[in-house]
Amino acid sequence: MTNASITDLTGGPVNYELTITPLVFGEVTVYIPNDVATDELGTLTEESYVLSIAYNESPEPLGIYGPGGVGNQDELSYWFMANEGLYNEEGDTSIADGDLVGYWEDVSGNGAIATQDLDAHKPFYVENSDLFNGQPAFLLTGDSAFLRTDEVRVKENLTAFLVASAENNPDGYTLWNEYG
Repeated sequence: MTNASITDLTGGPVNYELTITPLVFGEVTVYIPNDVATDELGTLTEESYVLSIAYNESPEPLGIYGPGGVGNQDELSYWFMANEGLYNEEGDTSIADGDLVGYWEDVSGNGAIATQDLDAHKPFYVENSDLFNGQPAFLLTGDSAFLRTDEVRVKENLTAFLVASAENNPDGYTLWNEYG
């Protein structure tokens, strides 16, 4: 074994679990020579095995470079997630299924907040949306439910991703246009 020490070995006689503690970040190699291990039939292995593992630091809370591993706070303007940073109308209590969303914090690291003061314009929070494979979502009712942020920060290039489903849209309302 290189770059690690064995801290525990359990199991047997066929299946073993090896617990190792890496010494430093980098490659950890476990070498199993031939004629040491056996297969399910009890036959000694005829060849050696080498298992290489890359041991890296834990990613930052925002992923390696940002939320979802995309960008960082210098590159992202906003990152709003339907299951994080949501609060009730007063902005003081975490939200539950069916609640009106009055306050939404972005997770880009830039501290943006999207709000809506008027109940008639607030979307509903749906914890397990049938439309989005059981993922959390907002239910926008009528033609005027929305959240907004006072500060629009657009970096050098703009790329926006919006996942939406129109269950009933006979008038063809626009979810996104050239103005956002």
